[in-house]
Amino acid sequence: MRTRHALQLACVAALLAAGCTHLRMGLFVLKDNPREDDPASISQGRAAFEANCAQCHGERADGHGPLAATLPVLPTDFTAPGYHKSTNRISGHIAYGKGDAMPAFINALPENTIWDIGNYLHSLQKPETEHS
Repeated sequence: MRTRHALQLACVAALLAAGCTHLRMGLFVLKDNPREDDPASISQGRAAFEANCAQCHGERADGHGPLAATLPVLPTDFTAPGYHKSTNRISGHIAYGKGDAMPAFINALPENTIWDIGNYLHSLQKPETEHS
């Protein structure tokens, strides 16, 4: 049993060392959000979003920033009625990007700022409605 556990840890360590972004994002998404999902975090997240993300995602986070039309993939509209993602998933995509569609910010922004932006964007989601 110990040998299997050691082998699993060695595999995870090797993947992390090799730069496996999907694995790193997966581990990030499993973290507990260290920032309170409260008005202060959301306000700080909004300011950080405006400074770092609005160029592509738009000031209203609707995917219509000034650079959106120049990108090969349209940026996410965080205000769309069908958009429902957890703060952890949003923050994971901010941290590790989305392939060629969005850069990673894990080395550009403090982790708490990434979580604040995730809290802000999550706060924009419209509640899911029940379908009859």
